[in-house]
Amino acid sequence: GEFLAAAVKYYFSSNEVRLTDKVKKLHARLTFNDGSKTIRFPQVLPVVANQLLTMQAATAAAATQDALINFFLVYLGDPRVPGNRAKWNGVSPEAKKIVQQWLSRKTLDLFFTIVKRTAVDSMWSYRQKFWSAYLPHIANTWVFLGPDAAYIARSIRDTDLSYGMLDGATSNQSVFLISIGNYVCGEWSHNGKL
Repeated sequence: GEFLAAAVKYYFSSNEVRLTDKVKKLHARLTFNDGSKTIRFPQVLPVVANQLLTMQAATAAAATQDALINFFLVYLGDPRVPGNRAKWNGVSPEAKKIVQQWLSRKTLDLFFTIVKRTAVDSMWSYRQKFWSAYLPHIANTWVFLGPDAAYIARSIRDTDLSYGMLDGATSNQSVFLISIGNYVCGEWSHNGKL
């Protein structure tokens, strides 16, 4: 009951426990071990998100960041998708910003991984370096994939990472949208310009 929920909240808020240990215990402390993807204490989840995402998470190792973002994508959904925004209520703007930066990195990596398999141009490593340099300034990203590109995305990784379906283009084409300030740029994988 309430005592156990308070104990879980205290555990994840404590400065005495290392971030990596907290991340390892996320599933054991917060979910039922029955394969249902059900949170034991839904009221505690925003508190845990605020604590874990704003502590040392911004400078944590990539594996720790990936474990955190994968957990919150499963249990809160992608905050960029309108239907999931209510699930993120109670999570601080600072924590949401960190999540959006991580999602931007993951979306960028996903887009360029797919493009390297579907496009014939050799410029993509340079384009990836270009956009990676802008990651701290990117407010949001989205990727739209043709059917073949979406199949590749599902076979690679990030099945919980959201992407849109691209219609009216070749099946292996992809588009990467980047929001910086008041501007939205589109990077096309085939026969398109920025």
